[in-house]
Amino acid sequence: MTDGVSPAADEPDPESPEDPVTREGTGRSIAWMALAGLLLVAGVTSLYGEVWRRGPARFVPRMPTLVEPGSYMDHVDIADYRLVIGRVAGNARALAYTPSRIFQKEQCYPADDVLAVGDPMLTSGLLALPGYLASSDPVVAYNTLLVLLALLSGAAMCALVWNWSGVPAAGIVAGLLYALHEYKISNASHAFIFDTVWIVLALFFVQRLFERGRIRDGAALGICCVLQMAEGFYALLGAILLAIPVSIWLVVRKRGLPAWPGLVTALGFVAAGAIWLFSPYLEAIGDHPASVRLYAAWYELTPWHVTGGLGAALVFVALLTPRRVCLADPRVDPRWPLLLGILLIAVISAGGNIHTEREIWLQLQEAPPALPDPYDFLAQYIPGLAQVRAPMMISVVGQLALCILAGLGAGAVVRLAPQRTRAPVGILLVLLVWVLTLRPSWVGLEPRTSMLPFEIRPTAELLAFYDRLSELGNTGPLLEFPTGTWPSTPTSASRQVFLSAYHHRRTSGCYMSVIPDSVKAGYRSANSLLPNVRNQRLRALRDTGFTTIVIHHREARLPKGAKAALDRAASRKGSLIRRLHQTQELTAYEILLEPR
Repeated sequence: MTDGVSPAADEPDPESPEDPVTREGTGRSIAWMALAGLLLVAGVTSLYGEVWRRGPARFVPRMPTLVEPGSYMDHVDIADYRLVIGRVAGNARALAYTPSRIFQKEQCYPADDVLAVGDPMLTSGLLALPGYLASSDPVVAYNTLLVLLALLSGAAMCALVWNWSGVPAAGIVAGLLYALHEYKISNASHAFIFDTVWIVLALFFVQRLFERGRIRDGAALGICCVLQMAEGFYALLGAILLAIPVSIWLVVRKRGLPAWPGLVTALGFVAAGAIWLFSPYLEAIGDHPASVRLYAAWYELTPWHVTGGLGAALVFVALLTPRRVCLADPRVDPRWPLLLGILLIAVISAGGNIHTEREIWLQLQEAPPALPDPYDFLAQYIPGLAQVRAPMMISVVGQLALCILAGLGAGAVVRLAPQRTRAPVGILLVLLVWVLTLRPSWVGLEPRTSMLPFEIRPTAELLAFYDRLSELGNTGPLLEFPTGTWPSTPTSASRQVFLSAYHHRRTSGCYMSVIPDSVKAGYRSANSLLPNVRNQRLRALRDTGFTTIVIHHREARLPKGAKAALDRAASRKGSLIRRLHQTQELTAYEILLEPR
């Protein structure tokens, strides 16, 4: 045999001696599960504990070295953080109180079905729901999401690899790399992009579906697929690419499809979820392609970048060892489908070698021969792909597959050890991965991932301002100045969106890559209001639905003389506007139905 395994070795031997690692009794399995839980909780505590100690309603974890402090990209990252927290908290609130209006969001008035534009983040909202119900606070909800996502990711990956390898230590290694590695957790402002845990669970259930064909396995698979679809597009695209070789492997291995009841159940869930989520998306985005398309550099897709040096070594061990060494059942060998999926994801997310071309051109003024861009080719024929701004993020699914391979490699290392030492070797390997992944300072290492508390909560004055408007009986959509959105006004637009997660009123603030046409028209009407505020233009805004104009005094892009112009109009007899409330940072004006 090419892998050095005899046919008899491929079959389980009921008379073989008990392996203390791979054939666990209940007691030892519980001990391994306790170790996995302890290390996961300890890792999550080391990453996010300081945020919860200082105040989960004020602070979020942020890696200060992710971008240069004070740079434009630093401002964009903070703006993105506000947007994501606002959307996740809004989804949690809608799931709790108004699930029938889940697509209706506060931002981007007068556009409807705003959730359809951009990544939905509904699954993040579901995970944030316990924190929101307990506190009604957007930041607490998001911090809850980060904790639960890390724990769920580690547990799901551990279960999958433990099942495939038969070695508990292998599952724990894969779970730690997947949940706690810098690649996954450093970009906390975009946690929804790195949420691929539903793909892990889908891999678990799709194998069970092919083996047993039960309706409940098909339902579980379909639900996992819908939850991944409801999170964001990048991981979904990566999941589709990974599913191609995995599905072929499963069909070839079974020599056919699974039993029809389970398969139809899974496909029914997927079809219903796709229609529910993507029909409004395709209608909302129109034919406007993304203004920029960002691809990954090849080095960003390497095992050592995604899983670290030890993780990369374990990946190669998994690929180079015979099936019977790294797998519980040598007849179930997912290594090569996973590897093909990784390569397919890398080719698509790198866009050929566009990133390399640009880097070399900038440094050496000589670009290499261009490789074909398969993503651009697909975007010409598949609706919705042309509007995706960062195909580079499809690579997050490659990290998932590499962690699986690293776990299988860890299982091979344990099995290659003398039988009496397998349990200690597994424990040592698990602890080594935990230490090298987190690099805690108390063992003399410099932490590679420093997640520091970043204060993001709006000031008490800002929140009190909107509370006061509510006390005065002022309701309805807000027209907020300065108007505009990404990339010209990331700070002001994202702040308006973030504040709406607290006051829950519709706002003209809109911070997304694709801006609905109705919002652009609203901005044009708003900007035509200044500097000469006329009743005719105020009436047009009122007819659009706006009831209130809010001026943010300290925003750099606020039109010059905007407040003075509105104050003059408010003091004029017969005007359709009156000043309602003012603080050092904000002023609110009510648009009246009839002249004063």
